[in-house]
Amino acid sequence: ISPTFMFAMPSDPDEPYSWATGFLWLFPAIIILFVVMVFLFVRLWTTVPAIAVERPGVFAAIGRSWSLSRGHGWRLFGILLVVWLATTAASFVVGIAIVVLAVFGGTTGMLIGQGLNLTVSMIINALFAIAAAVAYVELRRAKEGFGIEEGLMTAVNMADVQVFVAAF
Repeated sequence: ISPTFMFAMPSDPDEPYSWATGFLWLFPAIIILFVVMVFLFVRLWTTVPAIAVERPGVFAAIGRSWSLSRGHGWRLFGILLVVWLATTAASFVVGIAIVVLAVFGGTTGMLIGQGLNLTVSMIINALFAIAAAVAYVELRRAKEGFGIEEGLMTAVNMADVQVFVAAF
């Protein structure tokens, strides 16, 4: 049992409105938890691109994402909100199509609907990954003046070094 729920439990179960006053404590706790989770998601959104590009350890990448997103939280939140709203709308439309296919198409319609659902889910996940990568590059450019061109050159130079070392 969560500590919040235990705090919300009434002292006297026979009292008629004791549960209502207990739940008055529960709703603000849930809202605060939601806000904290969104804050952490926004600040740590670029952790995976940092791992992919810079190859630090996990905790170093978390710190890197935290430092890159410092001062850009509202902008990142707006980007995430727009991407989330767009993907939610697309998922809603696909969900309606799946229901229609399942109702009128039987088993075949259900299989086609599930295939459509899988395809849209892959596209949505790719969109979120691309948005995170673009946000990482833009945050890095804003903080360090380091853009995609320099990053590509560094990756190409590192690949050349690895090929050169492997030749010996």
